[in-house]
Amino acid sequence: MRGRPDISFLWLVAALLGADTSAWPQVPFSLDTSFRTQIMDQNVNAVHVLEDGKIFLSGRIRYPGEISVRSVARVLADGAQDLSFASATGGGGKIMPWVDGKYYVGNSWLPRRRLSDGLNDPTFIPLYQSPYFYSGNNGGDYHVFPDGRVLISGASHTLSDTVRGFVGNYDLIWFSNEGYLDTTRTHRNGSGAVYNFAELADGKFICNGTGSTFEGLPVDRIFRVHADGAPDTTFNTGVFIGTALAYLSLPDGRVYVGGNFQTTQAPGDTLRLVRFMPDGSLDPAFNIPHFYSGPDLSPSFGAAVTNLHPWTDGRAIATG
Repeated sequence: MRGRPDISFLWLVAALLGADTSAWPQVPFSLDTSFRTQIMDQNVNAVHVLEDGKIFLSGRIRYPGEISVRSVARVLADGAQDLSFASATGGGGKIMPWVDGKYYVGNSWLPRRRLSDGLNDPTFIPLYQSPYFYSGNNGGDYHVFPDGRVLISGASHTLSDTVRGFVGNYDLIWFSNEGYLDTTRTHRNGSGAVYNFAELADGKFICNGTGSTFEGLPVDRIFRVHADGAPDTTFNTGVFIGTALAYLSLPDGRVYVGGNFQTTQAPGDTLRLVRFMPDGSLDPAFNIPHFYSGPDLSPSFGAAVTNLHPWTDGRAIATG
């Protein structure tokens, strides 16, 4: 991250999500000079704070004196490199903690499972080695179930499971907790790619795709599927262009969506942060914020909300 975060933006978003900022202490935002990582380049894409105060990093990371970049690293509470943490191949994407100190780490679009010391878990094979599966993917997302099974999305995933009839391109694919293609599940496909997706409070999944149909049924660019991946026809957002980059599910079935997209529910507006009702309609109680994209940019580009994090008292923090 370069530059200083826009504090007024964070305040605005917190207020829009229902926060009462009148009682917030006015603490100056200043750099903590006691924390230094010494990371030279290139980027840190994901951060996970561990219970002991250490921090697990994923990205393309290079320290002084190193010729090549590493995909993961761990730093101590003061930012110093944790030399006891191995630098195995694979990683660079989002981090999903699992059990017994193990973590799934996105390797471009296909996750790897790491042990607590940073080494790859030998009991979970790289997904590209899984029989019946080939990935020519250029993007996607993944979800980890409590038992270690994995659901991935993306584009150009090809299955060749002729025994069970899954042959051709698929956009939602299940794997076992050992990394093998899950032959007990129904893999799903559509007329375009599926990129960012997230599990909702009721076990369904909200997805962002590029196609107009999924499993043969018409869908919007932001759509919902049941827990087994079948399209949920009761959820209609009207989103016809753009990208969803972040989701925050609420227990009552509503969901915040951040990104950069347009919907027939608000013709002509480019939306960066909305709250959808359980049926996909825009929540009338949510005041949709409008962001300035700059004088030289079309409203369809520029600003986007890329992360949503739950906070206290039903509030949330949005960044982008």
